[in-house]
Amino acid sequence: IPYAQQVVEQLQAAGLRGELDDRTESISRKIRDAELRKIQYMAVVGDREQEAAEIALREHRKGDEGSFGVPAFIERLVGEVKARAPR
Repeated sequence: IPYAQQVVEQLQAAGLRGELDDRTESISRKIRDAELRKIQYMAVVGDREQEAAEIALREHRKGDEGSFGVPAFIERLVGEVKARAPR
């Protein structure tokens, strides 16, 4: 949970929204709940991701997108936000 909280803090520092689901539910249950809530991106973190300083990215309706470093994930999201911003 401390590593997941660090990821959320990095997202928020970049001006992005992020929340930590620290319930004691299984990962698959948390993913299902996020899909039902239509959460666009889910950054899944566990022991392997913490050791590699990465996140396992899941996108709504698309599923697993692979592993990303946190800075690369933030860069991707910031790029998407800028592309959507009205000009």
